[in-house]
Formats: sequence, C-alpha cells, structure tokens
Amino acid sequence: MDDFAAPLQRDPAIALPESVVLPRLKQGPLHKVEFVVELVGPRSAAASAVSRLLDYDWYTALGHPRLWGMRPTDDKWQPLAASHDGSYDSVAISYPIVRADGRLDARAASQIIEHATEFANMIGRRAMPLPQVGEVERLARELEKIRENLDVGVSFAFAPSRGKVAERDLWPIFAA
Repeated sequence: MDDFAAPLQRDPAIALPESVVLPRLKQGPLHKVEFVVELVGPRSAAASAVSRLLDYDWYTALGHPRLWGMRPTDDKWQPLAASHDGSYDSVAISYPIVRADGRLDARAASQIIEHATEFANMIGRRAMPLPQVGEVERLARELEKIRENLDVGVSFAFAPSRGKVAERDLWPIFAA
C-alpha cells in the first residue's frame, strides 16, 4: 500500500480554525524576561534631559538598551522619542536577560546600574533595577532552562492555487 497515494487534505478533526487570533504583545519593558532599570523620582523629568539617553555616548555606555518613556498623558509605555518637548513621568531602560548570543551576568548588570545611576543623578532621579543585580544570574539560568524545556515543533501550511497536490510531491521539497 502506498502511504502517499491520496492528496494531502485538511483533517477537520484536528485542524485549527481558519483564523487564529494571537494575543497582543505588551509594549514596554518586560519585567519577567528583561533586566529593567527604572529611573524614578517625585517629579516629571524634562524630555530634553531624558532624550540624552538616545545620544551616541550614553546609548553606547548603557550597552544599546531598549528605552521607554511614559508622558503624563500616557497610560502605557512608549519607545523613547528624541523629542525635546514636554516631560516624562516614567523612564525605563531594558535589556533581554537571555539572548541568542548569550546572557546577562551580574557583572554586566552592575555596570549597567553604574551608568544608569550616573545618568539618573543628572536628571534628578534614582536608578532602580528590577530584578536586583544579585538575582540576574539565577533568573538567567531559569529562563535558559525554560527555553530548553520548550517542545518546539514546526508546522507547514500548504494551499495550492489550483487543483490538488499529492503529499508525496511535497516531502522532497520540505526535506530539502
């Protein structure tokens, strides 16, 4: 018996609905998977001062972070803009704890805090890390373990423009 005699068809018993709605991704710092340094203070910080984080020297000294701001009229984080108008109630700097090319360690987190503290002092704020520097390596190990334990599969969806396609004709293409 030939296993690939019949054309490949959608199995209604196990197929997903025609359209799958994906959850919206949160915009802003991701506290459970990123090392986040919030620059906190009792008053708003001038946008002209905060936007200096985007200057080459500060951006490089801080290790090319993701930069976030929340203006008084905002209800969610926005990527930090180079605008000099207005002010920010909240400012955050974030770094992935685990990346494809490595992970953040305590020494790097300490250096980030040192530079973030220097900048925060310039704008009348304090640098508050989340998580604490001492927790970064443990959290990195936990995130790597979660990543390794994920059972990641690959699915292909193939819809011919006309007619039917025999499954046996697809296998060499997908195996290549």
